[in-house]
Amino acid sequence: MLTERRLLPNGLIPLSLWEPQSGILKMPTALRNIYNKTIVKHGLIELANERQYNDSPIGGVTLEDTKKHFAQSFDGSSARVQLAVLDPKNETNGTSNAFINTLAGNKVIIMDAPCGTGAATLTFVSTIAELREKQILPRSPLEIKVIGGEISVSARSFAKELFEGISAYLESQAIFISYHSESWDATSPISTRDLVRKIVIEAQSCSRSLVIIANFSGFLERNFDKAKQQIDEVLRYSSGPGSMAVWIEPQKNNVVKQGQLFYKVSQWPVVKTFMSIFELKSGDKPFSISSARFKRPININEIPRVNLAVISFELSKNEQL
Repeated sequence: MLTERRLLPNGLIPLSLWEPQSGILKMPTALRNIYNKTIVKHGLIELANERQYNDSPIGGVTLEDTKKHFAQSFDGSSARVQLAVLDPKNETNGTSNAFINTLAGNKVIIMDAPCGTGAATLTFVSTIAELREKQILPRSPLEIKVIGGEISVSARSFAKELFEGISAYLESQAIFISYHSESWDATSPISTRDLVRKIVIEAQSCSRSLVIIANFSGFLERNFDKAKQQIDEVLRYSSGPGSMAVWIEPQKNNVVKQGQLFYKVSQWPVVKTFMSIFELKSGDKPFSISSARFKRPININEIPRVNLAVISFELSKNEQL
């Protein structure tokens, strides 16, 4: 149950993003166009059409891994984030507000780690831009600094290409975005130190921050203990008044089953230190779930299902930090 008024009422979500009668999500128009253009440019249409929905590639460090993930999983990752941003079924306990609240400042920093090919942040900003274009959200000037942390050089290259391709459209909606990526090994304190240093420098000129952690469960299933301290550091150094974190994963057993990732995260000292954006009652799950179908951008006649699990919390500093 929501504990605060929705900033994006369901009835205002445009048909260009959500078809309420059929319950189908559609990728924001500008992002769909640049994604399809990039798929064609890199000769990935055949690979995209080979996607099997019982086999979702989780990416990797090689160019071959990146191309497969970009062609076959980018759209599903995008749909999962879009479902969290729009929350058309009122199922995600304030996550939509957490995203939109970030835009209250005129200078915002988004920390996206691991960023992969950029699906999470690109979906968020292009969804907001389309809501502005449809005159649902105000078109106030907004400067966004995006810092992407990602170990794969090829994934960062794809993300850079997409951000550059969509920047003119974002500027038409008064969203001025700069994208910077850092090589980030989530198991390395040295790599994390470099990422945190960049966060601290860039955050000085920003009034709010948003941390997006998305589609990390496949990696963390094998590396949770090694990565825990590094994610701690990213969250701590991104905290401040009005700052938020949203952690998005597929709704799989390794995420939502008792004792698995999101139960571990909910008991994480750094997460418990930060205030939850909604109050958990006894017996409540520490996360929210939702699902919907979505139109694939490369073939709109293909309408697979996307399942979402999400935890949202405020990154408000206090004496314990």
